[in-house]
Amino acid sequence: MVAETVGVAANAGVQHAASRADHVHAMPAEGNGALIQCDTTAAGPGVAAGMSRSDHIHQIAAPVAPGETGELNAVGAAVTFARNDHVHSEHSHEVRFVMTTNVAALATFVVTQDGVVGVEGDLVLLAQQTVAAESGVYVLGAVVGTAPLTRVAWLPDDAIVQGGYTVHVSEGTLFANTNWFIADAGAITINTVGHDWYPECVTQTVVLVAGTVTVATVPVLDLVRTGIVLTRQIANTSAATDGGYHATNGGATGLTAGE
Repeated sequence: MVAETVGVAANAGVQHAASRADHVHAMPAEGNGALIQCDTTAAGPGVAAGMSRSDHIHQIAAPVAPGETGELNAVGAAVTFARNDHVHSEHSHEVRFVMTTNVAALATFVVTQDGVVGVEGDLVLLAQQTVAAESGVYVLGAVVGTAPLTRVAWLPDDAIVQGGYTVHVSEGTLFANTNWFIADAGAITINTVGHDWYPECVTQTVVLVAGTVTVATVPVLDLVRTGIVLTRQIANTSAATDGGYHATNGGATGLTAGE
């Protein structure tokens, strides 16, 4: 919660000036310094869909006295209010597909990804941008071989979301019907704060053979984004009875021998 001085009171306490037109509300005459809730604003500039923002009068800088009508006489007094951004992930949004590798040029996005051929208006989640603040949900523009990407209206630049914010991916050879969430804690300002998206669950079938198998098509299994490596406990054998496989995941063991 951050206190801001946003303007001066007008009309002897009937209204207070604010930074946005929809933040002008009646101000009851509780007295100087009273904590008075003014509004709760749905999605708007700097507030993502599913989020809300509450403003509270925090302080009236100048002393006030009741006017003839009993209202606060605060003409010309600076009004400071505390702004509280309520960030939460109360619902999922839908995107068509997800990108798990870096998109270097947002203006020339290759529209065929994970078995999906994108068309204008499709939504795509960029989950692993090299510049992590660029990650997020984008909409495809007109497709002429490639397509430009712009932020989707419900998750724009400067929107504030909480770690755990989730979107649903509907299509894809590997990632169809998966949910992806922001794995960073705290409030995230889109396009300002770097953040990582991870799937809640991905299932894949792998044929295990002799030696070492790298599951290269599962790119987000650990914090360093390396695939799982499955290694035969007894090297260079393939019979099912000759030991088992163990998995290493970013240097840590994921499966024990025999699994």
